[in-house]
Amino acid sequence: MYVKRLERNCALLDIPIAHKGVFGINNNGNNIVGNSIEAIKISIENNIPFEIDIVRTKDDIPIIYHDFAISIDNSVINIGDVTLNELKKLTKDFLAITTLDECIKINNKLVPMVLDFKETSFLKLTNYRKNIISLLKDYPGEYAIQSFNPFFILRMGKKLPNSLRGQLICRGKTLIDTIKMKKPKSVASIYEKLMSIICWIANADYIGLEISKNEKWNNKIEKFISDTTDDVQNTVVEITSKVTKKPVVGWTLTDLSQLAISTKVYDNYIFETSDIVNYKYFIEEILKV
Repeated sequence: MYVKRLERNCALLDIPIAHKGVFGINNNGNNIVGNSIEAIKISIENNIPFEIDIVRTKDDIPIIYHDFAISIDNSVINIGDVTLNELKKLTKDFLAITTLDECIKINNKLVPMVLDFKETSFLKLTNYRKNIISLLKDYPGEYAIQSFNPFFILRMGKKLPNSLRGQLICRGKTLIDTIKMKKPKSVASIYEKLMSIICWIANADYIGLEISKNEKWNNKIEKFISDTTDDVQNTVVEITSKVTKKPVVGWTLTDLSQLAISTKVYDNYIFETSDIVNYKYFIEEILKV
């Protein structure tokens, strides 16, 4: 899929992407943890792009972890409240903390990587963002920065012009439930306008959209969409793609039964091997398509 801003083809929009790297139970019976060095290395060995989640420590170091807090036994560690060294000491017997810097050095442009930033700041160029820029500004490999925060994508995209920019979007379920819409037929129009505003702010190259609808969808909304088309999933993706005029990357495919739908509906998708015992077979099937 051609991206004019980069003036080149981008494999990140053509090759399935491994969420948190390739992880699960390997052939030796060992449990590979997602977002770990091991999971990243397996992705690289299989020549598969990987997506990793990134949060900040108190001393503004970007580390690879999915959530803002780590639960250990009966205690909860808020990552943003401790320094990297403190975090490593607290988790040394339970979890190997990996930094973005370590990941970049291990990958060394071998495969494309998607960096999913759990970012809550507005437009300010914080020390944390400066550290990210310092790590990526001269990185010669192919990579994307993505986030739910359009202001992060907008600001960082300008500082990292060689990166792809991805705007993550959850379907309108939460918004609709929150504002308690009584007229389902206006949902599509509101959704279109919202997506247009978000993507306009971010100036994203692609949209990241969840694959499966959520159980919290308002029943009236779902009925309206279902009456309009046989496939709720197709409707949402088509609306998003039509309005934003961007490629749509689906996340997260966790079962081969989703493969037939995903390959028809999305321009690309992110898959996860967490619950797959034989992830080698799982990957082989995905790469066949």
